[in-house]
Amino acid sequence: MQTLFADIAFTLAKHLIQNHGLDAQTNLPSINNMAVEKALIVGETGPQLFRASLDMDWTSMHGSVGIFSVNASGKQTTLHAVCDVAVENPSSHRESWQSHAYLIQRGITQLVKGAGDGTAHMMRRGLLYKIFSNSVQYGPAFQGIEQVWFDSEGLEGTGKVFMPSGKDTFALNPYCCDSLGHITGFIMNCSDSLDLDDHVYINHGWRSLRLVEPYQCDVQYQTYVKMQAVGSDDSTYSGDVHVLRDGKIIGICGSVTFKKVARKVLEMLLPKPSGAKAKSAAVKHAAIEPVRHAVLTPPSTTSHSVGTTSPPEPTEPAVGSTSGLIQKALEIIADEIGVDMSQLTDSTLLADLGVDSLMSLTILGNFREELDLDIPAAQFYEFSTVQDLKSFLGANDQDFSSSNSEAESSASSTASTSPSDHGDDPVEDVKPVVAEIPRSTSTILQGTKHCSRTLFLFPDGAGSATSYVTLPSISPDMRVIGLNSPYLTKPHEFNCALQDITGSYLNEVRRRQPQGPYHLAGWSAGGVSAFDAARQLVSEGEVVESLILIDSPNPVGLGKLPKRMYDFLEKSGIFGAFEMGEEAQAPPDWLFQHFCVFIEALDRYVPEPFEHGMAPKTTIIWAADGVCKNPDDPRPEAQPDDPRGMNWLLNNREDFGPNGWDEFIGPGNISTMAIENANHFTMMREPIASALCAKIREAMGVN
Repeated sequence: MQTLFADIAFTLAKHLIQNHGLDAQTNLPSINNMAVEKALIVGETGPQLFRASLDMDWTSMHGSVGIFSVNASGKQTTLHAVCDVAVENPSSHRESWQSHAYLIQRGITQLVKGAGDGTAHMMRRGLLYKIFSNSVQYGPAFQGIEQVWFDSEGLEGTGKVFMPSGKDTFALNPYCCDSLGHITGFIMNCSDSLDLDDHVYINHGWRSLRLVEPYQCDVQYQTYVKMQAVGSDDSTYSGDVHVLRDGKIIGICGSVTFKKVARKVLEMLLPKPSGAKAKSAAVKHAAIEPVRHAVLTPPSTTSHSVGTTSPPEPTEPAVGSTSGLIQKALEIIADEIGVDMSQLTDSTLLADLGVDSLMSLTILGNFREELDLDIPAAQFYEFSTVQDLKSFLGANDQDFSSSNSEAESSASSTASTSPSDHGDDPVEDVKPVVAEIPRSTSTILQGTKHCSRTLFLFPDGAGSATSYVTLPSISPDMRVIGLNSPYLTKPHEFNCALQDITGSYLNEVRRRQPQGPYHLAGWSAGGVSAFDAARQLVSEGEVVESLILIDSPNPVGLGKLPKRMYDFLEKSGIFGAFEMGEEAQAPPDWLFQHFCVFIEALDRYVPEPFEHGMAPKTTIIWAADGVCKNPDDPRPEAQPDDPRGMNWLLNNREDFGPNGWDEFIGPGNISTMAIENANHFTMMREPIASALCAKIREAMGVN
């Protein structure tokens, strides 16, 4: 699927290159940051339309592509993929690649030689794809590898690839592109040095695809790749696929990434083929928790779109005998986790489907958006099986049709007066342009689109909206949206300053609510992000009605927390654990890693003040206690160079004023509050969380 989308993006870019009067021989598009958001699965009957939209900035020669399904009227229904394009001179690649071509050739030679002396393996097409079929099946048209040599222990391989003519009516031939990339999937899923009894490795996309010439049929290619672990465990691997013709590198697909997935989860996530189609169809791609790279910003260039029909991929029709609210809720769950409805049997455990705390937030957010159903996260975590959820929904099912109709009527009558009612505008209304920062995401934590106000909560250093899931209802007429860091699950890529990701947050804020007035808030470092976002919105002429900083220190001179502080917080059970019902769950590794790299980003942050007279009404809510409230409480050993931020967390607070924020916001725009018997962390959990919500209501002037 990724290769088909790459062909679409490549075709659009080449078309625009020619229309823009550029030489297509000396200007070739590269396809970067490919990410499949939702699989494109064909239905049993009738045509299906999808559309590709490319926005180009001809000054920078960069653009961004979105590929999405549309209904009969041309309105977007599902966003399938996003990627970036860059128009480049292929000669510059050729020159740089040749400088290390000898290393690639040496690796190829050693692998071929190793097959003779027993240090490597050699396999031909028939046996190769037969073994490969244990993980993924490819139809004959996609079996382009003729022969492969590989080092199973070193995860290194090379292959000869040849595609016969007859499939060359593409700008970037997806048959060639697929076969040239098979070497990576084969190495990751046919190696005796990896745990493959209960797991498989799934392709999550690539960072860059650069060519000096388009792929062709009837041409003999050689591929080479060495996969390497990303991080300290075996969960993620990445490698650069080199494509050679006549001994010269003609293309590199950089940072092709594979992630480890349990086989039992994969069987649930992949659609099951049925009927006659299943006997000849090939399952070509699977994308689980895909990386997300595109950033959405208001357009400055013209959008060019084309429509075509989707390619066939096998699936079964949804099966279900439920109705009303239950049916729609199960459809949302099935769509979000990518399983067939028939797999949502009453006894199915939600945890076995991969429904963890983060996915739960997304599902609950979709319930609020599409069903006007506001289920507290803590209550949802109590549903262990599908039957538990259905039993709960059954009590509400009888009133669903009438209440939903009333809600839609209410939304229609108030759409022109309530900004938050526009929060579900389709993504194509805000067009993508190229950027280096990945796309931020969000989830609705409380309320629905029919609420009169929307409060955006910016994530703390851990980067996740889960930090706010423990907050009780702030107001029945308030929609609360939690933002996620653009680097949430890939903290190893987070190497910029805090202000550099503000634009990504604002793209998501505008997607949810295109116009102000805005209400922004954030806890801990999230308050700093909220401040920077408010400053940028105001500078662009938007209205920020309220800014709430929840125990957020003035970022100037905070310093970087030493590792012993992390160790102390983790040992104390303070850092990172989040609640799922009554059980505290250990955070994913990347959550802690994000916290660590975010401190670096915060240290690089250079705050700028609001322009004179432009600052919004700002409320700062302080916790009165330090983490080490009492003199005999255990605390990390003090050092002379302990940073201000460390002492600020540990010690009881004595100053509940602006504490330096007035330099950037102005003293006349700030009011402060304090919560007694609460520290930085306990204020986010009950029983203190209710007091915090009361302070938020007071700050926003709501009941």
